[in-house]
Amino acid sequence: MAEIVVAFEGPIGTGKSTEVEYIENAVDKFAKQLGMPITCKPDPARDNLYLDINLHGGPLEVEYLLARRARAHETLRTPGAVLYDRSAIAAWYVFYKNALAQGYIRPPYDTIYKQIFDEFMEEMIQVGDHRGIESLVINMTVPNAEILIERTERRTQERGEQPVPADYLRRNFERYGEYMERLPEIRRELGLSPVKILTIDSSQPLTEAYLEANAQQIIRKMKEMRTNG
Repeated sequence: MAEIVVAFEGPIGTGKSTEVEYIENAVDKFAKQLGMPITCKPDPARDNLYLDINLHGGPLEVEYLLARRARAHETLRTPGAVLYDRSAIAAWYVFYKNALAQGYIRPPYDTIYKQIFDEFMEEMIQVGDHRGIESLVINMTVPNAEILIERTERRTQERGEQPVPADYLRRNFERYGEYMERLPEIRRELGLSPVKILTIDSSQPLTEAYLEANAQQIIRKMKEMRTNG
Protein backbone atom coordinates (compact mmCIF):
# COMPACT_ATOMS: atom_id res chain seq x y z
CA MET A 1 0.00 0.00 0.00
CA ALA A 2 1.07 3.60 -0.51
CA GLU A 3 3.18 5.11 2.24
CA ILE A 4 2.89 8.71 0.97
CA VAL A 5 0.16 10.12 -1.29
CA VAL A 6 0.88 13.50 -2.88
CA ALA A 7 -1.63 15.78 -4.61
CA PHE A 8 -0.49 18.68 -6.78
CA GLU A 9 -2.96 21.53 -6.34
CA GLY A 10 -3.40 24.89 -8.01
CA PRO A 11 -5.52 26.71 -10.58
CA ILE A 12 -5.49 25.77 -14.25
CA GLY A 13 -2.15 26.78 -15.76
CA THR A 14 0.07 26.61 -12.67
CA GLY A 15 2.10 23.72 -14.09
CA LYS A 16 0.77 20.79 -12.09
CA SER A 17 0.69 18.40 -15.03
CA THR A 18 4.07 19.63 -16.26
CA GLU A 19 5.70 18.98 -12.87
CA VAL A 20 4.15 15.53 -12.48
CA GLU A 21 5.24 14.62 -16.02
CA TYR A 22 8.76 15.87 -15.31
CA ILE A 23 9.04 13.65 -12.25
CA GLU A 24 7.53 10.71 -14.14
CA ASN A 25 10.10 11.08 -16.95
CA ALA A 26 12.93 10.70 -14.43
CA VAL A 27 11.08 8.54 -11.93
CA ASP A 28 13.93 6.08 -11.37
CA LYS A 29 16.27 8.90 -10.33
CA PHE A 30 13.76 10.42 -7.92
CA ALA A 31 12.72 7.04 -6.51
CA LYS A 32 16.36 6.28 -5.74
CA GLN A 33 16.71 9.62 -3.93
CA LEU A 34 13.53 8.99 -1.96
CA GLY A 35 14.37 5.37 -1.20
CA MET A 36 11.01 3.97 -2.33
CA PRO A 37 9.05 3.45 -5.55
CA ILE A 38 7.22 6.45 -7.02
CA THR A 39 4.06 6.08 -9.12
CA CYS A 40 2.76 9.12 -11.03
CA LYS A 41 -0.92 9.35 -11.89
CA PRO A 42 -1.48 12.33 -14.21
CA ASP A 43 -4.93 13.86 -14.23
CA PRO A 44 -7.30 12.87 -17.06
CA ALA A 45 -8.15 15.68 -19.50
CA ARG A 46 -9.97 17.80 -16.98
CA ASP A 47 -9.57 21.48 -17.75
CA ASN A 48 -12.14 21.51 -20.55
CA LEU A 49 -14.93 19.80 -18.62
CA TYR A 50 -16.67 23.15 -18.33
CA LEU A 51 -17.67 22.55 -21.97
CA ASP A 52 -19.42 19.32 -21.02
CA ILE A 53 -21.13 21.08 -18.13
CA ASN A 54 -22.45 23.80 -20.41
CA LEU A 55 -23.63 21.37 -23.07
CA HIS A 56 -24.83 18.37 -21.10
CA GLY A 57 -25.27 19.37 -17.46
CA GLY A 58 -22.39 17.43 -15.97
CA PRO A 59 -22.26 13.68 -16.86
CA LEU A 60 -18.48 13.88 -17.41
CA GLU A 61 -18.16 15.39 -13.92
CA VAL A 62 -19.69 12.20 -12.53
CA GLU A 63 -17.45 10.00 -14.71
CA TYR A 64 -14.43 11.97 -13.54
CA LEU A 65 -15.27 11.44 -9.86
CA LEU A 66 -15.83 7.72 -10.43
CA ALA A 67 -12.39 7.56 -12.07
CA ARG A 68 -10.90 9.37 -9.08
CA ARG A 69 -12.58 6.91 -6.72
CA ALA A 70 -11.16 3.97 -8.66
CA ARG A 71 -7.68 5.53 -8.57
CA ALA A 72 -7.86 5.91 -4.80
CA HIS A 73 -8.58 2.20 -4.48
CA GLU A 74 -5.67 1.47 -6.83
CA THR A 75 -3.49 3.53 -4.50
CA LEU A 76 -4.30 1.16 -1.64
CA ARG A 77 -2.48 -1.54 -3.61
CA THR A 78 0.40 0.66 -4.81
CA PRO A 79 3.64 0.56 -2.78
CA GLY A 80 5.82 3.58 -2.05
CA ALA A 81 4.78 7.11 -3.02
CA VAL A 82 1.90 8.03 -5.33
CA LEU A 83 1.73 11.45 -7.03
CA TYR A 84 -1.63 12.81 -8.21
CA ASP A 85 -2.27 15.76 -10.50
CA ARG A 86 -5.10 17.39 -8.50
CA SER A 87 -7.08 15.71 -5.74
CA ALA A 88 -10.66 14.50 -5.73
CA ILE A 89 -11.39 16.90 -2.86
CA ALA A 90 -10.26 19.88 -4.97
CA ALA A 91 -12.34 18.60 -7.89
CA TRP A 92 -15.32 18.69 -5.56
CA TYR A 93 -14.71 22.04 -3.84
CA VAL A 94 -13.23 24.01 -6.73
CA PHE A 95 -14.71 22.72 -9.97
CA TYR A 96 -17.96 21.00 -9.09
CA LYS A 97 -19.17 23.54 -6.52
CA ASN A 98 -18.23 26.41 -8.81
CA ALA A 99 -20.20 24.86 -11.68
CA LEU A 100 -23.12 24.10 -9.34
CA ALA A 101 -23.23 27.70 -8.11
CA GLN A 102 -23.37 28.91 -11.73
CA GLY A 103 -26.27 26.60 -12.53
CA TYR A 104 -24.29 24.42 -14.95
CA ILE A 105 -24.89 21.14 -13.11
CA ARG A 106 -28.40 19.93 -13.82
CA PRO A 107 -30.46 17.12 -12.27
CA PRO A 108 -29.90 14.28 -11.78
CA TYR A 109 -26.12 14.84 -11.88
CA ASP A 110 -26.11 17.16 -8.86
CA THR A 111 -27.57 14.46 -6.59
CA ILE A 112 -25.55 11.62 -8.13
CA TYR A 113 -22.24 13.48 -7.75
CA LYS A 114 -22.88 14.35 -4.10
CA GLN A 115 -23.82 10.75 -3.27
CA ILE A 116 -20.69 9.34 -4.95
CA PHE A 117 -18.43 11.88 -3.26
CA ASP A 118 -19.86 11.14 0.22
CA GLU A 119 -19.48 7.37 -0.32
CA PHE A 120 -15.92 7.91 -1.59
CA MET A 121 -14.87 9.83 1.54
CA GLU A 122 -16.50 7.25 3.83
CA GLU A 123 -14.58 4.46 2.11
CA MET A 124 -11.26 6.27 2.52
CA ILE A 125 -11.88 6.92 6.22
CA GLN A 126 -12.72 3.25 6.79
CA VAL A 127 -9.48 2.01 5.23
CA GLY A 128 -7.36 4.82 6.66
CA ASP A 129 -7.50 8.05 4.67
CA HIS A 130 -3.69 8.46 4.61
CA ARG A 131 -3.51 5.39 2.37
CA GLY A 132 -6.02 6.52 -0.25
CA ILE A 133 -6.22 10.29 0.19
CA GLU A 134 -3.28 12.68 -0.05
CA SER A 135 -1.05 13.15 3.01
CA LEU A 136 0.98 15.88 1.27
CA VAL A 137 -0.39 18.73 -0.86
CA ILE A 138 1.89 20.62 -3.25
CA ASN A 139 0.26 24.06 -3.40
CA MET A 140 1.38 25.65 -6.68
CA THR A 141 0.61 29.36 -6.53
CA VAL A 142 0.81 32.49 -8.68
CA PRO A 143 0.20 36.10 -7.59
CA ASN A 144 -2.60 36.79 -10.08
CA ALA A 145 -4.84 35.17 -12.66
CA GLU A 146 -3.35 37.06 -15.59
CA ILE A 147 -0.28 34.80 -15.52
CA LEU A 148 -2.56 31.78 -15.84
CA ILE A 149 -4.56 33.33 -18.66
CA GLU A 150 -1.44 34.06 -20.71
CA ARG A 151 0.07 30.63 -20.02
CA THR A 152 -3.15 28.75 -20.77
CA GLU A 153 -3.74 30.65 -24.01
CA ARG A 154 -0.23 29.76 -25.17
CA ARG A 155 -0.70 26.10 -24.23
CA THR A 156 -4.03 25.71 -25.99
CA GLN A 157 -2.64 27.30 -29.15
CA GLU A 158 0.43 25.04 -29.12
CA ARG A 159 -1.62 21.88 -28.54
CA GLY A 160 -4.62 22.80 -30.65
CA GLU A 161 -6.92 22.47 -27.62
CA GLN A 162 -10.24 24.14 -26.98
CA PRO A 163 -9.55 27.62 -25.50
CA VAL A 164 -10.54 28.25 -21.88
CA PRO A 165 -12.37 31.57 -21.32
CA ALA A 166 -10.47 34.16 -19.28
CA ASP A 167 -13.43 34.67 -16.93
CA TYR A 168 -13.48 30.96 -16.18
CA LEU A 169 -9.76 31.05 -15.37
CA ARG A 170 -10.23 34.04 -13.07
CA ARG A 171 -13.03 32.28 -11.17
CA ASN A 172 -10.90 29.15 -10.97
CA PHE A 173 -8.00 31.18 -9.55
CA GLU A 174 -10.24 32.77 -6.89
CA ARG A 175 -11.91 29.49 -6.00
CA TYR A 176 -8.60 27.70 -5.57
CA GLY A 177 -7.34 30.46 -3.27
CA GLU A 178 -10.42 30.04 -1.09
CA TYR A 179 -10.01 26.26 -1.15
CA MET A 180 -6.40 26.30 0.02
CA GLU A 181 -7.23 28.75 2.81
CA ARG A 182 -10.03 26.49 4.00
CA LEU A 183 -8.30 23.14 3.37
CA PRO A 184 -7.66 22.26 7.05
CA GLU A 185 -11.29 23.09 7.88
CA ILE A 186 -12.59 21.18 4.84
CA ARG A 187 -10.67 18.06 5.82
CA ARG A 188 -12.03 18.25 9.37
CA GLU A 189 -15.57 18.56 7.98
CA LEU A 190 -14.99 15.43 5.87
CA GLY A 191 -13.54 13.52 8.83
CA LEU A 192 -10.07 13.28 7.25
CA SER A 193 -6.75 13.62 9.04
CA PRO A 194 -4.58 16.80 8.75
CA VAL A 195 -2.40 17.17 5.66
CA LYS A 196 1.09 18.56 5.14
CA ILE A 197 1.32 21.46 2.66
CA LEU A 198 4.35 22.50 0.58
CA THR A 199 3.83 25.81 -1.25
CA ILE A 200 5.70 26.43 -4.49
CA ASP A 201 5.86 29.71 -6.43
CA SER A 202 4.64 28.79 -9.91
CA SER A 203 4.89 32.24 -11.48
CA GLN A 204 8.31 31.53 -13.02
CA PRO A 205 8.76 30.11 -16.54
CA LEU A 206 8.45 26.31 -16.51
CA THR A 207 12.05 25.63 -17.50
CA GLU A 208 13.85 22.35 -16.87
CA ALA A 209 15.93 23.97 -14.13
CA TYR A 210 12.80 25.26 -12.42
CA LEU A 211 11.03 21.88 -12.64
CA GLU A 212 14.12 20.12 -11.27
CA ALA A 213 14.37 22.54 -8.34
CA ASN A 214 10.69 21.93 -7.53
CA ALA A 215 11.15 18.16 -7.76
CA GLN A 216 14.07 18.29 -5.33
CA GLN A 217 11.96 20.31 -2.86
CA ILE A 218 9.20 17.72 -3.11
CA ILE A 219 11.58 14.78 -2.62
CA ARG A 220 13.10 16.46 0.45
CA LYS A 221 9.63 16.99 1.92
CA MET A 222 8.66 13.36 1.35
CA LYS A 223 11.92 12.16 2.93
CA GLU A 224 11.18 14.39 5.91
CA MET A 225 7.71 12.84 6.22
CA ARG A 226 9.17 9.33 6.10
CA THR A 227 11.61 10.21 8.86
CA ASN A 228 9.21 12.09 11.13
CA GLY A 229 6.07 10.11 10.36
